[in-house]
Amino acid sequence: MPTLETPNSEIGANPPTMALAGDTSTREKAKDAQAYDEEDSDSKPEPDKETSDGAARTESPMIAHLHQMFSDRLDAMQSLVERLPGAYDGTTDPNDHVAQYRQRMLAVALPKGSCEATMCKGFGSTLTRHALQWYINWPSRSIASFAVLNDKFMEQFASSKDLEKTSDSLYEILQHQAKPLQGYIARFNKEKVAIPECWGQKRLRQI
Repeated sequence: MPTLETPNSEIGANPPTMALAGDTSTREKAKDAQAYDEEDSDSKPEPDKETSDGAARTESPMIAHLHQMFSDRLDAMQSLVERLPGAYDGTTDPNDHVAQYRQRMLAVALPKGSCEATMCKGFGSTLTRHALQWYINWPSRSIASFAVLNDKFMEQFASSKDLEKTSDSLYEILQHQAKPLQGYIARFNKEKVAIPECWGQKRLRQI
């Protein structure tokens, strides 16, 4: 009898084996493609990270400028404190105190746009005792400018002003017979420097 072929024979079993090998090759290619895609995605820069780094580089000069600005402002305030005149208590000439304050404040680089406010607020740090009490009793926003503050300050302490001397005051300086000429000249020069306008010819006539 002729031999019958069954599905389990070698001729029928070969195709499934070839199909299995084909599936394995396809899976390996898919894995290689996936690995390549992952490597490619890792090599590309992250847009958000680049943007963040760029923003940091952009802000750095601004931050440096702010640090420098605040540092300059602190230096100016330190210089201001060091240049302020001695404390005024209301018993000496107010004209002399204000003149010293103005001159020392002129040597300080005051912030633009806040010069008047700085002059008014800084003036309080030069006062003490009765003068300071007078200053702090003023209501907030009651002084519009330093000129207004100066007028009120002069009015308050007018009794402490030194009497203005004139060249006629030199006539009151006399040379005593019992004292040497050197003492008279010393007293004359001391009186002369306290006179704002003392003309040369008049000084010569006094001598």
